[in-house]
Amino acid sequence: MTWFRKARPCTADVRGVRRDLAALFVIAHGGYRLGNMLFVTEPSAPALTVVDWQTVCLGPPGLDVAVFLASSVDIETRRSMERYLIENYVDRLAQAGVRCSGYGLAWGSYRRASLSPLLLSVFTSVALERTERGDAMWLQLLQGAAQLVTDAEAVRVLD
Repeated sequence: MTWFRKARPCTADVRGVRRDLAALFVIAHGGYRLGNMLFVTEPSAPALTVVDWQTVCLGPPGLDVAVFLASSVDIETRRSMERYLIENYVDRLAQAGVRCSGYGLAWGSYRRASLSPLLLSVFTSVALERTERGDAMWLQLLQGAAQLVTDAEAVRVLD
């Protein structure tokens, strides 16, 4: 049996999930981490500017949250704050007038999206030129992402 035939059932399942969740996709930055954020103290400038938009995509609402928490927050802080942050995120969206289906849906989106930073760290890190700074960044993202996938039991959402 060829690799493609073995992969087909998985592809069909992914397409089914994607079709079911299509209405829930948002425009996501895809690399939402501290290294792509410029903080300004000048009163006339925006407090935050997000740069490096080449990975923009349609994705689950939890994608940028998962990338940020996996890459920019240490594991223990993420563990202690993530449920609060997701709840606050949902509340803020509602305050801004965004129709949201609530915390359970947001948590599920975050769990599914937690697989993305792991894949991002593996595939992207091997394609880029190695530097000391880059190696440290990708190692931090890989460690944070692997632990996030474990903590969120993300593999279970693939069943």
